[in-house]
Amino acid sequence: MPSYVEYLSDASMSEDSSDEDDMLPLYDPRDEDYWAIEALLDTRKPPPILEYASSLGVFTLRECIVGPLRKDIESVVDVGSKYSWKEFWSGAAASVRANITHKDWDAIGEFCFVLCSTCYMENDMDRVRSCIIRILSYGHFKSIR
Repeated sequence: MPSYVEYLSDASMSEDSSDEDDMLPLYDPRDEDYWAIEALLDTRKPPPILEYASSLGVFTLRECIVGPLRKDIESVVDVGSKYSWKEFWSGAAASVRANITHKDWDAIGEFCFVLCSTCYMENDMDRVRSCIIRILSYGHFKSIR
């Protein structure tokens, strides 16, 4: 009868290897982000002013969340809305006539906060504001009259 000990490799006989250490994550973290964004959009729609965000797709929405921080609100909205944005974030009362009102900013901010929560456990407001700017860049808010 043949000896099976001869067929075992050295790696299979070592006692210090553990299967738990060699376990790789089952899913890519990006995939988990995409699924979380899909689940959010299934249960919650964007505010009316951002209705188009539902059709952007999870890849684009994730990029709006995790992309480099943007602070250039003036590149995506009209002048009145730019001042309304500054007043909203500073806590000042609305004094300018703008196409995007404080009520709109509040709805957009709340949606983007929840959206950012799908990819980050801890949100900061710089990330949320950047997400807002990125999502608004896909709309046509610069030329609204």
